[in-house]
Amino acid sequence: MALSKLVVETDENGIEREVRRSPIIYQCKTGNLIVDVGRINVLKQIPPSGLTSFSGINNFGYAGVGNTSTAAAAGDVKLGYEHIANANRISALNTSGSAFSNSDIIAETSGSNTQKLVMQFTWTSGDSNNTQVFSEYGIFSTATLPGTNTGTSGSMFARFVPSSSLTKGAFAVILSWTLQA
Repeated sequence: MALSKLVVETDENGIEREVRRSPIIYQCKTGNLIVDVGRINVLKQIPPSGLTSFSGINNFGYAGVGNTSTAAAAGDVKLGYEHIANANRISALNTSGSAFSNSDIIAETSGSNTQKLVMQFTWTSGDSNNTQVFSEYGIFSTATLPGTNTGTSGSMFARFVPSSSLTKGAFAVILSWTLQA
């Protein structure tokens, strides 16, 4: 099965937008929450000269998925019910499908000192979580899954709860996470 592709298109008003081309089964675009623990870990890495990049973002290069629709909160340290059928959490990739690194952070053309990065996480069609409900996502500091669905492992950076869930089947799920500073 062909995966969808992220392209930039210009709409009728001349505004460029990122668009994912089919086949798309489900798409949701909404805000996410950088939780307190993630914010603190990033702030610890800002040099005295100030924020000029996403310093140390590689420390948060893994995504977990779970099944609870509880709204994201600043004090979250874990997913509500993380799926642990896989051997590890999913590693971050850049939009070209290569391993993510700080060199993938790009400067936005609007504003000063504005940085943007896009990390992608792919659960493949043969994923051990097939048939599971995907209703929450998180970025973490470790690939190691917790020992139980409600346990913790590593530090959470951000949590995202879409407006509706998706039951994973024998198809790929690609999560694109965009952060801007």
